[in-house]
Amino acid sequence: MEKIKRDSYMVETVINMYERKELRLDHPNQRTPDTWSNDYRDGYASTIIKGEDVDSIKICEEITERGVNQWVIDGGHRVDTLWRFKHNVFKIGNKIEMPIVTYYEEIKDVSGNYMLNDYGEVVKEKKRI
Repeated sequence: MEKIKRDSYMVETVINMYERKELRLDHPNQRTPDTWSNDYRDGYASTIIKGEDVDSIKICEEITERGVNQWVIDGGHRVDTLWRFKHNVFKIGNKIEMPIVTYYEEIKDVSGNYMLNDYGEVVKEKKRI
């Protein structure tokens, strides 16, 4: 008899489960984690930070004589990416589609002096991350 249990976990809970080895990413039918391009990885991390909706991570429990294994059967890349971001393995690049932060940075000339416009104001360049 199959039993289906649907639980929702916060991202931090899933990462903590993975860190405590309660959640396995090495199911035989899962692809190897860390094969996303940097742009895709950065986009996913920024999506989480912005609180946007993402696909759920599917976890399957396997009951054995030695106990219970919890396998990620859909979402291994997502768990791995979140863990890597949390532990500063990578920083989000500046090529994400919808930036998290937009700011202005003062421009300096080759001598290190601030460039001024015709009105004597410091010239600024728009930056996004």
